[in-house]
Amino acid sequence: MVIFDTDKVDGAVLDNDRYFVQHTISKLDHDVDRLLSHTDKCTYVDARRFKDRFGYDLPWEFLSTGGKTVLNAYYNPDVIFDCLECGKSALIDATHLPHGQFSNGVPYSDSDDDPIDVMVDDEHYTSVREVKDAYC
Repeated sequence: MVIFDTDKVDGAVLDNDRYFVQHTISKLDHDVDRLLSHTDKCTYVDARRFKDRFGYDLPWEFLSTGGKTVLNAYYNPDVIFDCLECGKSALIDATHLPHGQFSNGVPYSDSDDDPIDVMVDDEHYTSVREVKDAYC
């Protein structure tokens, strides 16, 4: 289950880029191929590179901050990551993770009826429509 807190959480990782380089890169594998389907549309090549949506091999440091935040949360499920810098695409991918923790954000999806399994401010939701009804 993915956990969102709409406020800033003390102790949440604020520098997702730095955390990614220091802790997450070494954990990456082919799960990346399905985790970033909206954010960067990239595929895993190896521990040093990914293939971008245009077919170019790039170092992991070139991945978007939103993509790094999503991968941080997936590969480090016991850590809370601030998603203030995440765009809509990263929030879609974050919402559909099997697990992860985020502060400063809310779930998002292409369709209000997409099934999701998230906690937002200690309330369980199974669709984005439920979240919108509660927060909008």
